[in-house]
Amino acid sequence: MSSTDASFSSRSAIRLCLRALVVWVCASAAMLPAQRALAEAVLPYFDFVSRLLQSGFVASLHIVEIKGQWMVEATPLLLQAVPLGDQAALRQFIELPPFLVEVNHALGPPVLLIAASTAWPSSGWRELVLRLLLDVAALPLLLALTTPLLMVGQVQMWILELAAQHGARLHEPAPVTAMIFMECGGRWLLPLGLAVVAVALSQRLCFRQSAGLPLQCQT
Repeated sequence: MSSTDASFSSRSAIRLCLRALVVWVCASAAMLPAQRALAEAVLPYFDFVSRLLQSGFVASLHIVEIKGQWMVEATPLLLQAVPLGDQAALRQFIELPPFLVEVNHALGPPVLLIAASTAWPSSGWRELVLRLLLDVAALPLLLALTTPLLMVGQVQMWILELAAQHGARLHEPAPVTAMIFMECGGRWLLPLGLAVVAVALSQRLCFRQSAGLPLQCQT
């Protein structure tokens, strides 16, 4: 690669990063006033997914404000007893302490998905709109693998730690393992991966072969 090509690639990468940053800031600013309403709207879905991820408890979900920050508050109710050792157990139908997830934390991955997919250059508005539609189609998967998984993992990890205090070792449930991965970077990799898929699909659909020639989307 020549120095000119390298300089062009460097400038392109900088422009792409700046576009992504601008879209990120604009999307975050647009969601900020509506974060409570958005969180309220997805609470039933969070409840549905959390029930699919486990069967040991149900959680009452609410949006609460703590020190100026909106939180998703989950108060779990055990549906079955949990042995903690030879002489200790969590009884069935007892209420556990509430667990909290920041609404900003919940909305971060969707904002990153939109920013990453729309920042990539497109052939025109039609391709850009198609990407946004693909982003919307990917939202159920993205939302399911972030906040509901985090809430379920928090509860199950709390039970594991309580059992360890009583000298018992419980098997680590899969949601806890998945939660640790997601919180160690997976929650950022997932929206970026979905954005790559949305970009690739939109380009493929807008530049499909017609009579042996590429057909570009026209705006």
